[in-house]
Amino acid sequence: MKNFKLAYNEVSWSLPFFLTQSFLYLPILKELLSADDFKKAVKYIYGTPFCLWSGGRPLPFEIKNIKNIEKIITNLLDFNVIPSFTFTNTLLTNDDLKDIYCNSLLEIIANSGCHIILSSENLYNYIKEKYPNIKLTASVINFFQRKYTSIEDETIHINELIKKFDKVVIRSEYFINSKDEIKHVLDISKLVILANSTCAMDCAYAKRHYNLISMFSKGEITFNQGFDEFTQNCPKVLHPSIGKNKLTDYDLKRAIKLGIRNFKLQGRQVEFDNMFEILCNNFFDKRVNKKELRRIVDKYCYDRIQNSLDLQLYSVMKQV
Repeated sequence: MKNFKLAYNEVSWSLPFFLTQSFLYLPILKELLSADDFKKAVKYIYGTPFCLWSGGRPLPFEIKNIKNIEKIITNLLDFNVIPSFTFTNTLLTNDDLKDIYCNSLLEIIANSGCHIILSSENLYNYIKEKYPNIKLTASVINFFQRKYTSIEDETIHINELIKKFDKVVIRSEYFINSKDEIKHVLDISKLVILANSTCAMDCAYAKRHYNLISMFSKGEITFNQGFDEFTQNCPKVLHPSIGKNKLTDYDLKRAIKLGIRNFKLQGRQVEFDNMFEILCNNFFDKRVNKKELRRIVDKYCYDRIQNSLDLQLYSVMKQV
């Protein structure tokens, strides 16, 4: 199969393929890229089974069989990628930390070398005490939980997180507006830039939105209750013409020049075809022939899905 070129040769991506509708793209990318490009670019995939600690996006997969989780992780590690669990519930109490299922997942993570993405101080302290060797990433949600008086104020918060976490995912709009301010970040190699944020710039509703999702994960509201409030308040829903704060090619090249090597793509909830567009617009070189790429992806799905990682994962998830 023909090798397709990456948009940026110097970076590693965190991709939304773990326990999502798009996980078939992992073996597809391995076919589409050279071995060196795949190893370099596809380093992390993120997601989580639905659980008390999950947050960020309400996802449908609730896998209660721990052995099935272990099988999925084993398959993924064969691709030499690192699964990152998105334990990004913003409202966890000390009692929530006792959840048996989540602690079983935590043990698997510790034993397999997976990473965790966090936004709860309680959960951070709990994991650091129980499993200090687990690699932890500060979620971008951290930056929607407080208001900043200035770019300098947000930089101070970034530096606080850098001292605690192995990586820190920053807001697209922070990077866009930071200009020279980003040079005051203590360790720029720890930064992860969210390249395709779907939110409006500096969305005032984001904190409430993420908290609603956390309330849903805790069983405090139904999905429909949270969704109804979201549709009545989200600026992007009410005003679709509002521009997104997606990073441009200029922004990403500027980030690379500054020494940032870790980028992240949103898309845990998108359909398979929408993920194709996200990858074409961000991951692959703009000169790639999209029609040819689409044809190859479709042929791969048709010819090889019966033996693919996707079918294995899907069959496991359908057992619960």
